[in-house]
Amino acid sequence: MLFSIFILISLSFTLLFLYIIYRASVLLKKEIGVWAVIVFILGILPKSSNSSENRKTEWTYNSDKVFVNGTQRREYHTLEDNLISKVELMVSYGLDSASKKYLPTEASIINSGLIVWGSRLIPRQIMIKPTQSPQHLEYHVQGMRKWQFFYLLNYNEDRKFTGFINIK
Repeated sequence: MLFSIFILISLSFTLLFLYIIYRASVLLKKEIGVWAVIVFILGILPKSSNSSENRKTEWTYNSDKVFVNGTQRREYHTLEDNLISKVELMVSYGLDSASKKYLPTEASIINSGLIVWGSRLIPRQIMIKPTQSPQHLEYHVQGMRKWQFFYLLNYNEDRKFTGFINIK
């Protein structure tokens, strides 16, 4: 519920910000000219774009293993799902030719939904390991839910997810 209210407030402030930019552009065009509007817009764009943080987005496992041809697959597992956004764990795995067990090869987090820019999960660590059962992989995901409110207020919340992924 808090997340939905946060997104609605952030969306309304963003729309107000865009309206103010539009009105300022009209005034600049009238007073100074078209080139002033172009410089103004080019100056605003880097401030309003999402900043790229130095963060790891993919984890690679078992890169030294040899996998049986045609056994590598990809599974998507939902970690969080609400009305506005969805966070999924994508895991690639394959059948190891030596041990005849399914082993993970890659993992990453996918943020999607209506409004991703207001809130996203930034993973710090993703651990995928095989279990005793050949139909399951165990996962442990640690990360930070980052909420950004109109570039003024940042709220960070630690998140941990554990569970099993069914593999085919």
